[in-house]
Parts: sequence; C-alpha cells; structure tokens
Amino acid sequence: MCSCEEPRWGWGHCAPSPILLLSLLLAAPSGLLGEETRQLLEFDSTNTSDVAATPPGKPYPPYSLAEFSWNNISDSLDPATLSATLRGHPSHDPTRAFANGSLAFRVQAFSRSGRPAQPPRLLHTMDTCQLEVALVGASPRGNGSLFGLEVATLGQGLDCPSMQEQHSIDDEYAPAVFQSED
Repeated sequence: MCSCEEPRWGWGHCAPSPILLLSLLLAAPSGLLGEETRQLLEFDSTNTSDVAATPPGKPYPPYSLAEFSWNNISDSLDPATLSATLRGHPSHDPTRAFANGSLAFRVQAFSRSGRPAQPPRLLHTMDTCQLEVALVGASPRGNGSLFGLEVATLGQGLDCPSMQEQHSIDDEYAPAVFQSED
C-alpha cells in the first residue's frame, strides 16, 4: 500500500492572483488540469539513487487525470484561508490500485503571511500560491514503484522564468524534477 502522506510542495513565483486561483479552482477539474491531458506516472524501479534517469525505470501505463472522477471542490473551499482541496481517483480502475486511495491537490493562496514555518526549500516570494500534492492509500503496481506527476502551470508578465530543468533530491530523500520558465 503506498502511503505517501507527506505532501510534496511547490511555490509559484509568478503565480496568478488569489482571485484568479479561486476562479480556476471553482472550474475544476478542467480549470486546474487544463484541456490537455495531464498524467500520474508510475515506474517500476529498483534503482532509486539515480533520480536523473530517463525514465527512472520500466513505465507502467499512465493514469490520465482527465479520466479521474473528482470531488466537488466547492465543498472544500475555505475563503478564510484561501485554500481548497481537490481529490480524485480513476473512473475506471481495473487493477483496483485506487480502491482505498486518492490523489489530492491542496492549493492555498497567500497575500503576505501565513506560510508554514518550514518552507519546501524552493524559492518563494510574497503574494504567491502553494500547491501540496499527496498520493494517499493507493496501491503501487510494483515493489519499487516511483511516482511522477505531469503538470502545467500558469504565469504572466515579463519577469516570469523561462524553461529550465533542475534535478534535485531534498533533505527528505524525495526525488524532484522541476521545470520552470526564465
């Protein structure tokens, strides 16, 4: 049973305003996931030390997020904290990997303060958004499964970063690959 209950974090440095963020969330999942198919990727890998390997192991067929069944995000919208959680599981799950699990996105907007005391070790500034991603209770298809998530982000303005790829391992030994625009 995969219990990746420790959320993975991301800061948006050219993030949309909190009002735009909440508008996107209310239109979820299409507003959050976009029109193009985004995927939850799973690899069967015994070599977890080489996070830069492409791919990091034998790929399993990906889970298309467009084919997930999502909860009503309005039920989890909290205007006081400017946060909402979107949970989903595959509509058709023949392997029953998500029988007792889900993929969750928790988005929170910040104006000036209120962030966790321990940031996710990524560059962040005021007036940004934070995204937590958690895969809870899903059964991996292999003993050495590694998971990846294909995402698209929004940015605006001339000071948004251009595309560059960085491979890193944080201090909790969780592999991460970030692509940002300079």
